[in-house]
Amino acid sequence: MHFPARLRHIPLFLLLVMCVCAHAVTSLPPVWLQDPGSPTESNIRSDDIHFVDETHGWATRSTKIYKTVDGGVTWTPIFTNSTTHFRSISFLTSTHGFAGNLGPGDYDGNVTDTNVLYETFDGGANWHVFPGLSEQGMKGFCAMQAFDTNTFYGGGRVRGPAFFVKSTDGGTNFTAFNLTASNVMNAIMDVHFLDKTNGWLCGMDMNPYSSSCSPQYFGRFCKTTDGGTNWTPVISITNPACSYFWKFAWPSRQVGYCALQQNGTQKFIIYYKTIDGGNTWTSNGIPLSVVGGNTLYTQGPRFLRYEHRLDRRRGADQHLPE
Repeated sequence: MHFPARLRHIPLFLLLVMCVCAHAVTSLPPVWLQDPGSPTESNIRSDDIHFVDETHGWATRSTKIYKTVDGGVTWTPIFTNSTTHFRSISFLTSTHGFAGNLGPGDYDGNVTDTNVLYETFDGGANWHVFPGLSEQGMKGFCAMQAFDTNTFYGGGRVRGPAFFVKSTDGGTNFTAFNLTASNVMNAIMDVHFLDKTNGWLCGMDMNPYSSSCSPQYFGRFCKTTDGGTNWTPVISITNPACSYFWKFAWPSRQVGYCALQQNGTQKFIIYYKTIDGGNTWTSNGIPLSVVGGNTLYTQGPRFLRYEHRLDRRRGADQHLPE
């Protein structure tokens, strides 16, 4: 049995007591509760969240951007634009960040703002339009990744067209790649880079989105090995139809997940998993009956990174199963 270094000087008896208590807590039936300090507007989902440390974070909910300075105990709206749908957010530093707009003509019919990117230099107190990307044909953002203080990746949008953007100078300049025009994919929902060379995009194949599922469209995700200049489809499914890949999660460099959103009839929650850094992927299904049948709107599972700490509500050590 191996213990982390910080536990090696704890008496064995105390460790056994801790293990017994942990087992008792983690054996309880899983219960999901809304944090009492979180935003509570009805029928509005939180699209994205980003923390730069344990206390400071931001979240986007439709027309609003929220901020927490106490680790998520309380959230305060700091910016509102009634013509925008803030779909994604990410920060390069504690003060410098970007928020992406879904853009008009997608699933939110209230959006009229054609500016796709907003920027802040003061932690979100003030935001301004970052110009240039909509002028190149990008219609909206669905995902962002601030890799470090200089490197930033983004992509969108959910119903097309598919644009990947990249900055290597701290967000001063962005390079945009039209992957719809390149015949790679027609929608992007998430972006994740393992390093500055190897990265992933997920979304939809080249078929157009259709609310009636006619014509049909299918999920696809792609890989780059040159920092995002060129992208190669890795997984292109043919069943189920009328679906697209929704979100990535990489708890380690070797282990990764990608969730599939199904817009037609479904019996399983489907996700793909790799244990070799993306060289091979396997499809996995969770029966809807396990998670409450059709009483839940299962847009796609999202996996959490490992956190070796005690949950303040349940006392359970949270981790992503490998």
